Amino acid sequence: MKKIKLLLTILGLTFTSVVSASDISYSIINSTSTTTNSFSFSVNTILKRIIYDCDLTTYDCKQTKEQINQRLEDPIKLVTLDFLNEKEKNKATTTPTTTTVSVSKKEDLVFGNQLIPKDARFLTYSSDGKKLAYFKNDSSMIKSYKNYVLVFDDGKTLEKFEASGDWDLVTDAYRMFGFTGDSKKLVYVDDRDGSNRLYLVDFESKNQNLTGTPLITKNYTVLDFIVNGDNVYFIANRDGAYNWGLYELNLTTKKLSTIGKSVMYTNSLAIVGDNLIFTENSNGSGIIKSYFFNDKKVKSFTGILEDKLDTLPYKIVNTPNIKGVLYSPQKTVSTKKAVIWLHGGPYRQTDINRHSYGSYATFDWMLDEMVRSGAYVLKLDYPGSMGYGVKYTTSIVGRIGDVDIKNVSQSIDYLKNLGIKEVYLFGNSYGGYLSAKASVDLSSKIAGAIAVAPVTDWEKLIRD
Repeated sequence: MKKIKLLLTILGLTFTSVVSASDISYSIINSTSTTTNSFSFSVNTILKRIIYDCDLTTYDCKQTKEQINQRLEDPIKLVTLDFLNEKEKNKATTTPTTTTVSVSKKEDLVFGNQLIPKDARFLTYSSDGKKLAYFKNDSSMIKSYKNYVLVFDDGKTLEKFEASGDWDLVTDAYRMFGFTGDSKKLVYVDDRDGSNRLYLVDFESKNQNLTGTPLITKNYTVLDFIVNGDNVYFIANRDGAYNWGLYELNLTTKKLSTIGKSVMYTNSLAIVGDNLIFTENSNGSGIIKSYFFNDKKVKSFTGILEDKLDTLPYKIVNTPNIKGVLYSPQKTVSTKKAVIWLHGGPYRQTDINRHSYGSYATFDWMLDEMVRSGAYVLKLDYPGSMGYGVKYTTSIVGRIGDVDIKNVSQSIDYLKNLGIKEVYLFGNSYGGYLSAKASVDLSSKIAGAIAVAPVTDWEKLIRD
C-alpha cells in the first residue's frame, strides 16, 4: 500500500481507494494435477495462494489448501494428461502416446536410430509411437530459430523444414506441435507468414509436403493450441488485438467454431478426460471453464470464489503510430496529468483490465488507482510488443532504444494534444529501460519517470 501512495504523491494525486491489495487476485491459474475425472488448480492473489480440487462428473470444486505469503510468481509446473514424466521418457520409443515432453538432457535420447540433439525442445510424439517432432535451436545466434525436425521410427528419415527469422516468437508458446489421434496429421505453429499461425502436415497426402499448408490465412496471432482427435483448439486474437478468444477447428471439414470470446492466453489449455479446461477472462478476473467434447457445451464450476473487479472506462487506441489502451479519469486534478505505462518484454502485450501475468496485475492495480485519483493512463504497446504481427514485433531488431523511444515520444505528443500538461513514464523491466532512457532522451517532454527493475547493462544481459 505504501508504494502506491508514494507513486500518487509523486504525481500530486490523492489516494482514495478502500480496496485492500490482499483482495486483488492475480488470476494466475495453474493446473497442478489431473486424473480422468478430476484436476487441481491454484489461484494466486497478492498475499496468498488458494488450491482447489475439481470433480468433472459434478463440475464442483472444493478449496483444499490456502498458502499465505508465497512468492508472487512461484512456479507451478503445468501437468496435463499428455505430459510424460521422467520415468516415462525411457519408454517413449515403444509406448504409444500423444505427448509433449520435457526430458532431462543428462541422458541421450534415441528415436528410430537417430540421436536426438541435447538442445532439442518441445519433443512431441505421435500416438502410434512412430513419429517424433521437435524444435532445434540455432545456437549460432542469441535470438533466432532455425529448424523444425520430424523423425520417423524407421531410422532412415530425418526431415527438416526450416523457418527463418530474427526473433524467437514461436518458442514463447506453451507448445509447438500436436499430432491427431490417428497419428496421420501434424499441426504446428510458425510465424513465417507474418504472424503466429497454425500449419498442417498430412502424412497421407499424395503431394506430401513436410512444411505443411496453412490452416489460418488471416493475419492474427495464435498463442496456444492443443489437438484432440481430428480437432485443434486454439487461443487467438481473431477479433482485435486485445480480443483473445478460444476456437475449435475441424481438420477434415475445416469448420471453425467459437468456444469463448474472452479467454486468458497466459493460462495454457489442458485436456482432462473428455474436457478441455480453459480460463475465461471476466474483466480481468480468471474463471475456470470446461468445454465438454461430447456435447460441445461450455460448463461452469461451482465452489470457486470469484473476484468482482470494477472496470474503468477505456478507449482502445490503434493508430499507425500509437497502439494501446487509454483510461480517462472521472475526476481530474487542476493540472491534467497522465502516466504512460511501459510493459516488460518487449514481446508482451498490455491488457484492457487486470493482466493475468502476476506481476503485471500488480501494476495494473496501481494504474487503476492513478485513474481513480485523477490521472489519465495510457498503457502503451510500443514496437516489439506482441499481438500485431511479426513486422511490428521485429521492428526493433537492431534498433533497440531508437524506434521504441520514438514511439514513446509520439505517445507523449498524442496525450498533450488531448490537453494534458504533465506526462510521466512508468515502466517495468524492458519498459523500465525505456522509462530510464526516455528520462534522458526526452527529458524536456516529461515531468518525471519511474523505472522498475530496468535493464541497464545490455552487454551483461546478453552475455549471461
